[in-house]
Amino acid sequence: MSGLHPTARLDLDGQVTTMAEAAAYRIRVDLGVGDAHDAAEVHVTTDSPLVDAAPGAQLTIELGERDDLVEVITGDVTTVATRVDSTVITALAPSYRLSHQRTGRAFVGDTAGDIAQSLLDLAEVDAGEVRAPQRLAIFHVDEGRSAWRHLRRLARLADCETSSDASGGLNFRAAKSGTRGDHRLAYGADLIAWSLATHGSTAPYAAAPYGAASEAGNDKWFVVHKDPTGGAPDEPTRLPAPIRDRDSAGEIGTGWSSRSERAELGGHLLTLGRAAIRAGDLIELVDVDDSPLPTVVRALEVQHRFDGHRGFTTAIRIGGPSSGGLP
Repeated sequence: MSGLHPTARLDLDGQVTTMAEAAAYRIRVDLGVGDAHDAAEVHVTTDSPLVDAAPGAQLTIELGERDDLVEVITGDVTTVATRVDSTVITALAPSYRLSHQRTGRAFVGDTAGDIAQSLLDLAEVDAGEVRAPQRLAIFHVDEGRSAWRHLRRLARLADCETSSDASGGLNFRAAKSGTRGDHRLAYGADLIAWSLATHGSTAPYAAAPYGAASEAGNDKWFVVHKDPTGGAPDEPTRLPAPIRDRDSAGEIGTGWSSRSERAELGGHLLTLGRAAIRAGDLIELVDVDDSPLPTVVRALEVQHRFDGHRGFTTAIRIGGPSSGGLP
């Protein structure tokens, strides 16, 4: 976004205001694919019509051009902090409800996507794109940890990412891959600054089945292998308890290898405000000198900032895509 007239629009429980009408002087929106919930922070002056906001209200923020606004976050107000000269309203994406939900349950023979959907239903969180076909022999959810911690554990096992969409739905899906970006950023036109680095690769873990379903039949999935790796393995190997057959172990191991590949790239981008960029998106870099580094990167964290000093900017922490982006 070249952004000659950047602006914002706020909707607090149906009370719609522009940034000026709300007397807001700073907005920050944090999006990610990791353990943290998406969050928004709005700073308003004491004479703002939003100072009466209360926890539990729904807040939607749109950012962009005056005639082309993009919804970036919808969440629940969790904190309203009053200061001498301002009020700070903090909202979290609905995924935070999973952090306050605990349950005990065993899932037998379900896919990772089915389990994720059940946890979302339990916390009354809308589903975005839930797509994880890996089938697990068994997956235990205990009351000792929140539903969010179990969902994140499931995501690491199945090599999926969790992220919230603009309307608050939670995505549970594989990391994006490919050689084409969802967005194109050109140095000297869009990019204000960038820093990219490659990291030494680490040997990924292989996965071996915990049970003998492949050899003894599915009804014998509970039989434990005497030698699950089939001999001395060439790489570090883990035996995840939910995996009882070799086909599933192969799928899980492939995902872990992909995660190791993505971790070989890191860095940060700073661009003029681009409200459409979300965590998990692929970004194609254009005219970044003659760098031999990848031209397609993946957004891990996105921070939209709008204030009177810098205007509207977007800072992005990046990593590698699953394939096609590494030299």
